[in-house]
Amino acid sequence: MFRIHTFVFTAVVLVLPAAASLHAAPLILEWTEQLGTDSDDWGLGVSADSLGNVYISGLTYGSLGGPNAGQSDAFVAKYDASGALQWTEQLGTANWDESYGVSADSLGNVYISGLTYGSLGGPNAGTNDTFLAKYDAAGALQWIEQLGTGSPDASYGVSADLAGNVYISGSTEGSLGGPNAGGIDAFVAKYAIPEPSSGTLALLGLAALSFLAARRRRSS
Repeated sequence: MFRIHTFVFTAVVLVLPAAASLHAAPLILEWTEQLGTDSDDWGLGVSADSLGNVYISGLTYGSLGGPNAGQSDAFVAKYDASGALQWTEQLGTANWDESYGVSADSLGNVYISGLTYGSLGGPNAGTNDTFLAKYDAAGALQWIEQLGTGSPDASYGVSADLAGNVYISGSTEGSLGGPNAGGIDAFVAKYAIPEPSSGTLALLGLAALSFLAARRRRSS
């Protein structure tokens, strides 16, 4: 069995007025850090907090922040403002687990979201489910919440607000927050802290999103 990953890149084109200078000062690269194992490791999400700390999340087939649990594991890593690695944490089951989004709140807690084919934060509902995990500022895992239907579900984005709420977005082929409109629907879910299970779920019925339809979960 093997996985095929298809990703979508968005390009933003800035059109400058004719009078604007095209010779502005170039961006300055301050630092670049690399993180990996002898297997495949992919950074898929990035976020920064108000103190200048930087967080990345993704997937690893190796033991990046702990022993690999099976196939691909999710991971999250924290760097300080100067690019020094503070900690790396790994999360997984015996199946595929991947993180596509990461966000930090005002207290330094870190949230990652993604997909799991296993039972990462509860029983698996079908094929792949979404998950949301919280880490404290020191990298200690606080909780994991899993959400899914009998059809494929995945989260590709996460955001924390100043009130302590956490939001995830993604795709579902099932009826996650209402009847499926056809094909792949988008969804957004809100979790109220401190109890993730008390979150309020809302679904946006957007049928057959073609850019997500290109993603194939599994091939035999």
